[in-house]
Amino acid sequence: MDNELAKIESQLILDKTYNNYCNFSGKLENRKDRNLPLKKIAFLRAFTIEPLLPVVRSELNLSGLDASFYLSDLNTIQSEVLNDDSEYYKFVADFTIVALWPSQLNSTFFERFLSYKNYEQREETFSSILKYIFSIVSAIRKNTSTPILLNNLPSVGRSTFGILDSQSLFLEKSYLDRINHEMVKDKDQFENVFIVDFEKIFSRIGSDNAYDSKMWHMAQAPLDRKALIAIGQEYVEYIKALTGLNKKCLVLDCDNTLWGGIIGEDGLDGIKLGTTYPGSCYQSFHKEILNFHDKGIILAICSKNNVDDVKEVFNNHEGMILKEEHIANFKINWTDKPTNIKAIASELNIGLDSLVFVDDSSFECALVRDALPQVTVIQLPKSCSDIAGTVTASGAFNSLSYSNEDRKKNLMYRAESTRKQIYQEMDSHEDFLISLDLVADINVASVNEILRISQLTQKTNQFNLTTKRYSKDDISKMVNSETYDVFYLKLKDKVSNLGLVSVAIIEYIDATARIDSFLMSCRSLGRGVEKAFLSYIMHYLQNDKGISEVIGYYIPTKKNQQVEEFYKNNNFELSNEKEIIIDPQGWTKWEVNLNKVYFDCPSWVTVNKKGL
Repeated sequence: MDNELAKIESQLILDKTYNNYCNFSGKLENRKDRNLPLKKIAFLRAFTIEPLLPVVRSELNLSGLDASFYLSDLNTIQSEVLNDDSEYYKFVADFTIVALWPSQLNSTFFERFLSYKNYEQREETFSSILKYIFSIVSAIRKNTSTPILLNNLPSVGRSTFGILDSQSLFLEKSYLDRINHEMVKDKDQFENVFIVDFEKIFSRIGSDNAYDSKMWHMAQAPLDRKALIAIGQEYVEYIKALTGLNKKCLVLDCDNTLWGGIIGEDGLDGIKLGTTYPGSCYQSFHKEILNFHDKGIILAICSKNNVDDVKEVFNNHEGMILKEEHIANFKINWTDKPTNIKAIASELNIGLDSLVFVDDSSFECALVRDALPQVTVIQLPKSCSDIAGTVTASGAFNSLSYSNEDRKKNLMYRAESTRKQIYQEMDSHEDFLISLDLVADINVASVNEILRISQLTQKTNQFNLTTKRYSKDDISKMVNSETYDVFYLKLKDKVSNLGLVSVAIIEYIDATARIDSFLMSCRSLGRGVEKAFLSYIMHYLQNDKGISEVIGYYIPTKKNQQVEEFYKNNNFELSNEKEIIIDPQGWTKWEVNLNKVYFDCPSWVTVNKKGL
């Protein structure tokens, strides 16, 4: 990145104004050395979308993605999606954004509500609006599996009925609420459709701050700058979540972050933390942090402090509702924070780009940004009353799924510390593995595992042979298909139950089995369990399916280099089909004949194959 672009990027990171977005986006458009993964985004629009593009392009770039856009003509959504040969379908979008606007759906309903003479007319129009919206979704889904981002309808302006509007279920506001409610309910009949909550965004920033009536009349561009920023950021949060760019770990400073004051100087009784102001502000921040903990986000502490001082607050301060048991990793010392953050990532076995660092100090934040650009850095506002909600507002931990395994994640990482203690007492790595009493439960996926399997495909980066991302609808299709088998592996040992940690998706093509996906959560690596999983699948293919020819692909990314030789190390051979040994993206194709190669299971892993 050239110095000028880097400077503009830094300005945007520190101050996300609309002008800064436009400056950064303009520079990105003029660059010729684009080397980031490209995402093709199609906008099918009922309003002028161009002012949103600088925000979307910039936020994608900050997340490590490049963007290419297709914009339909205004108010041509239906003709675009019904024409199989339209420019929209030729674009082959990675993501489709259907940008709706209330008055463009039905101007009478949203601008002349009182013209309806009776309840029946209003209900008929209400139904026709929903039918129209989902006819668009249905048409898209018949032609492409692209994820669809469909916005609900925001409240714009003031109700004709004024204060009376809130007193009835059959006036303007209630009909708008009903449409938005039905959109959420009806979307589930289609695959990969997600509701972008315009109504919530308008409510948060205020309708008067979100809607630009002058620009609507001049150019059908209804969004004010605050709404452009908020909605552009929201679109990118969906794209990041669907692309697997989720953050996994929240790293927290202590002094003036988890409590007011400096524990080493103010002492246990002098810091600000409790149920009254200003200590209540920090308690509110704790509650936000605990919500992330319960959502499955790993918590870590990185503080320049004395260990005993910090632990005393955690264990003995009555205002401290965040406890030691919630924290998976502590780094409390006088080492610089970038070094400690790298150690946290290493010990948790996650990438630096999975971390979000929160501190009150502008110096520490700048230091981490410069030394570790992969880490997302959030500087807390100066006023303690503004800190609660800061991390949530960043959108760093947005996700489109939530499972029981998420709630248990911090317990699992704390259990890993126990395993490390056991390891230190052993004479060899194999003795350590034997001592764990590893049990792997392997089975074919049912409806109960679909959500977790989808999550793993979207979040797993390091041990992932192909890094293909699948929605729960995609996995459901495969589970119910005769041409696929979806296997999962659940792992437990004498320390804890690690849950569902590995997935393999097998596609059957004539008499050949193709390994579509083979991946394992980072928390279960280093135990040889992947060999047990592969061994079982190979024996299943040979003995139960009568298949001898198996092929697999390695698709390299910046994060999965550790599995580059996985197939080689497990007796697969590089394909002799010269034209597809290595494609332009560096793919390699591997094959094995099961009549010639035997796959052993590590002796320290007990495989439970009940149900197969």
